Amino acid sequence: ISAGSSRARDETDVTVDLEGFDSGPMVFTQVASHNGTDAVTSRVTSKSSDSFQFRMQEEEALDGNHATEQVDWIAIEDVDGGPLDITTMGAVNHNFSAAEFGAIDGEVGLLAAMQTFNGSDTAALRYEDLTGSSVRIKVEEERSNDAEVAHLPEEIAVLTAETGLYELA
Repeated sequence: ISAGSSRARDETDVTVDLEGFDSGPMVFTQVASHNGTDAVTSRVTSKSSDSFQFRMQEEEALDGNHATEQVDWIAIEDVDGGPLDITTMGAVNHNFSAAEFGAIDGEVGLLAAMQTFNGSDTAALRYEDLTGSSVRIKVEEERSNDAEVAHLPEEIAVLTAETGLYELA
């Protein structure tokens, strides 16, 4: 697992260098500051074993000229056993798709993030029907510029864990 924080401005790709990964890890990003007043999200645009790129996205109707923000990130390779389960889903679009993961007893915590940038419209993930072994996820585009919400398929990373405090070895 590697974690950090980077600065991003506008809708420009930011490259983050990584060390110690054998393959492209799953990457979770989150805008962690509030310097610009317009709504903004973050999207992973590419990744490999030694780096990944992300960018911020504003609503489609805005100009893409956003203030500099702090974006926190976590990169994690698939883990063998332990309290976490990482699942990847390919070809997730604007329709709900099911993901199955290792059975979890108790309350489930979930993080999900797009790992590709196939559809360039501003979008985020939505989920429903979360159980101890599955969830349904879709890509939902925002509609500030038009009513069209069809989105190209994206690869999704899903990290699940039984809620509580864990120590990773």
